[in-house]
Amino acid sequence: MPSKYIRGGDIPTFYAGGSRVRVWGNLNERCMSLDWKDSGGVKWLQNHKIVLENPKFHVQPAGHRKIIERNRRNVVARVSGDVVEVVDLWEKRHDINARIAPPMLGAWHELSYNPIDRGHLACFHTVGTYLPVIDSMCEALIIKHDESYNTRTNVRMWGLLV
Repeated sequence: MPSKYIRGGDIPTFYAGGSRVRVWGNLNERCMSLDWKDSGGVKWLQNHKIVLENPKFHVQPAGHRKIIERNRRNVVARVSGDVVEVVDLWEKRHDINARIAPPMLGAWHELSYNPIDRGHLACFHTVGTYLPVIDSMCEALIIKHDESYNTRTNVRMWGLLV
């Protein structure tokens, strides 16, 4: 059986109005999980940075309620968007500009969804200020997997908020 792990070049780059990729943090594999039309199922990606435009935030309300009731994590939140860039962080390990996330310019904010610690927020929100984020507020996303991140999935995300 072939591995579900893929390389960044395996992810098709989409354009506005085309097929979209869905991305979420994988709690078991500690990586990014991705899915897109004709992908043949869920794929796993490590040590990459993905830039999405036209992002949409998806949280299943019933799944959020179950997490609160059972106090047990489950994947109920995803983001989707048009892929505009995929960066292999291992190949670019000596390029500080490729590794920096988010860029220093613009209104980039780290985003999160954490129903265990912040159950009252049934949506994605900014880290620190806990401002709920909706689709129309965000122009672009940077989603990055790095094994040095101290998160359950080793994935962090930043949104360019307007």
